[in-house]
Amino acid sequence: MYAIDDTASRSIDEHLLLNPLHDKEDNTMLHATSIARSIAAILLAASSLSHAGEISSPYGTAVQTPYAQRDITIDAKTKYVNVQRGEVVRFSTPQGMFVWNFDTDRNRSEFPFDRIAPQSVGANGIRVFVEEPSGER
Repeated sequence: MYAIDDTASRSIDEHLLLNPLHDKEDNTMLHATSIARSIAAILLAASSLSHAGEISSPYGTAVQTPYAQRDITIDAKTKYVNVQRGEVVRFSTPQGMFVWNFDTDRNRSEFPFDRIAPQSVGANGIRVFVEEPSGER
């Protein structure tokens, strides 16, 4: 056997290059560890990419779920809607329905409803007011 260099600045790959005369078992272990690190890095990168579509926009994100914390009906008389940051709301209109998660930027407290509503909804002139949940004010 050999003594592994304790220097924190050397990686396993550097150790293999600097000490090429390991016995076969040690060499296999070091290679396996190096491969495991590479696989972990690849999986982490792949995981980040798979969640790329879930990154919220400044206005929140559309969600495909039957679950909503609240239902709001939009009609010709609607001028504004009040929601809480993080709330999932189902909006119903004569033209259709959509569900929105208000995972908005913290500095975004007001914006036009048509920024989030599908064009078919016809949401001209409606404002969205986003407040912090009651426990976070």
